[in-house]
Amino acid sequence: MGNATAMNSWAEEAPVLLKITEGWWTAKLNLTSTDFPLSYKYGIYNTKEKFFWDLKMETTVF
Repeated sequence: MGNATAMNSWAEEAPVLLKITEGWWTAKLNLTSTDFPLSYKYGIYNTKEKFFWDLKMETTVF
Protein backbone atom coordinates (compact mmCIF):
# COMPACT_ATOMS: atom_id res chain seq x y z
CA MET A 1 0.00 0.00 0.00
CA GLY A 2 1.28 3.47 -0.74
CA ASN A 3 0.60 7.13 -1.44
CA ALA A 4 0.11 6.71 -5.23
CA THR A 5 -3.25 6.19 -6.91
CA ALA A 6 -1.82 2.98 -8.44
CA MET A 7 -1.32 1.74 -4.86
CA ASN A 8 -4.87 2.65 -3.80
CA SER A 9 -3.74 5.73 -1.83
CA TRP A 10 -3.06 4.04 1.54
CA ALA A 11 -6.39 2.14 1.54
CA GLU A 12 -5.79 -0.72 4.00
CA GLU A 13 -8.98 -2.44 2.84
CA ALA A 14 -7.72 -2.63 -0.79
CA PRO A 15 -3.94 -3.29 -0.80
CA VAL A 16 -1.93 -4.24 -3.89
CA LEU A 17 -1.17 -7.92 -3.38
CA LEU A 18 2.22 -9.36 -4.34
CA LYS A 19 2.60 -12.64 -6.21
CA ILE A 20 5.56 -14.94 -6.78
CA THR A 21 7.07 -14.59 -10.26
CA GLU A 22 10.13 -16.71 -11.07
CA GLY A 23 10.99 -16.99 -7.37
CA TRP A 24 10.53 -13.27 -6.54
CA TRP A 25 7.64 -11.45 -4.84
CA THR A 26 6.38 -8.93 -7.40
CA ALA A 27 3.62 -6.44 -8.19
CA LYS A 28 3.12 -4.72 -11.52
CA LEU A 29 2.03 -1.07 -11.26
CA ASN A 30 1.65 1.72 -13.80
CA LEU A 31 3.45 4.67 -12.21
CA THR A 32 3.86 6.83 -15.34
CA SER A 33 1.68 9.65 -14.01
CA THR A 34 2.79 9.32 -10.40
CA ASP A 35 4.60 12.17 -8.65
CA PHE A 36 7.82 11.30 -6.82
CA PRO A 37 8.93 10.83 -4.11
CA LEU A 38 6.74 7.76 -3.69
CA SER A 39 6.04 6.23 -0.27
CA TYR A 40 4.93 2.67 0.43
CA LYS A 41 4.64 -0.02 3.08
CA TYR A 42 4.45 -3.77 2.79
CA GLY A 43 3.34 -6.42 5.20
CA ILE A 44 1.48 -9.67 5.71
CA TYR A 45 -2.18 -9.33 4.72
CA ASN A 46 -4.91 -11.77 5.75
CA THR A 47 -7.00 -12.03 2.56
CA LYS A 48 -9.84 -13.93 4.27
CA GLU A 49 -10.38 -11.51 7.16
CA LYS A 50 -9.08 -8.41 5.32
CA PHE A 51 -6.48 -7.02 7.73
CA PHE A 52 -2.71 -6.51 7.98
CA TRP A 53 -1.01 -8.80 10.44
CA ASP A 54 2.47 -7.30 10.22
CA LEU A 55 2.89 -3.92 8.51
CA LYS A 56 6.50 -2.76 7.96
CA MET A 57 7.96 0.74 8.18
CA GLU A 58 7.23 3.28 5.46
CA THR A 59 9.80 3.44 2.65
CA THR A 60 10.32 6.39 0.28
CA VAL A 61 11.59 6.16 -3.31
CA PHE A 62 12.94 9.31 -4.98
